[in-house]
Amino acid sequence: MKITGPLRSRDVGTSSIKRAGWWDWKPAKKALEQLYMQGDLMVSDRDGFQKTYDLTERVLPSHVNLQMPSMEEYAAHLVDQQLSCHGFASLKGLTYLRRNAELRKAVNALVNERLAQGDLEKVKVSSGDEFILERGALERSLPRLKERMLILSPFDNSVIQRERLKALFQYDYQLECYVPEPKRQYGYFCLPLLYRDEFVGRMDCKVHRKTSHLEIKNLYFEPHTFDEHRVVTAFVEAIVQFCHFQKSDSVSLNAVQPEHLTQRLRSALKPLG
Repeated sequence: MKITGPLRSRDVGTSSIKRAGWWDWKPAKKALEQLYMQGDLMVSDRDGFQKTYDLTERVLPSHVNLQMPSMEEYAAHLVDQQLSCHGFASLKGLTYLRRNAELRKAVNALVNERLAQGDLEKVKVSSGDEFILERGALERSLPRLKERMLILSPFDNSVIQRERLKALFQYDYQLECYVPEPKRQYGYFCLPLLYRDEFVGRMDCKVHRKTSHLEIKNLYFEPHTFDEHRVVTAFVEAIVQFCHFQKSDSVSLNAVQPEHLTQRLRSALKPLG
């Protein structure tokens, strides 16, 4: 692909075939995303969800060292980065979205070396999946948990690796705007709900910009045992902040699962409009 300047996927020629949606990327978009993941391209600008791509050397500042690392250096960077960001990671997760067989071999070799040296250890969680972490990490003191709920982006680092999320939290999450409408289970753009250290539900919502109104189309709570009063209180507090962030002056709630929480939540949200 010859690039003469910054471009978006829509700037690249395509057929007249109408696409079904975001999940049905045209070949040009797939190629741009792969070049982006490889480091050949970077994102120089955004217009909503529309990325503008350009050559890496035209995006990075001139003082940044563009010399390619060796495969061993790259592997060490990925392992150290993943463990620093997440605390522990699966072997597959260490090379998440990186389709490079040589890199995978280098990461595997480095992990095995560090395991043999005692710098890393393996743990198996209840799902049967194995994760790698720094030796002694599980003996460290846990942070204090706050009585708050976080409404997360579908692209938040805590949920972006879906397999990892399911293995650790038994939370099966998918961004369904990429799924054809008849196959959607929860809604077009469901947001994960994290209460304390547990994913307790998801919210499908829409902000009506013209009327500054937040419409909660569907609110789902997972079939877990939790203190309903505390969860409802934390959810309402989170919605207050969410409305402020979204510049919404009012909020409505259409449906809740389980249904017996509907009236309690509507009453709690009533002061918000």
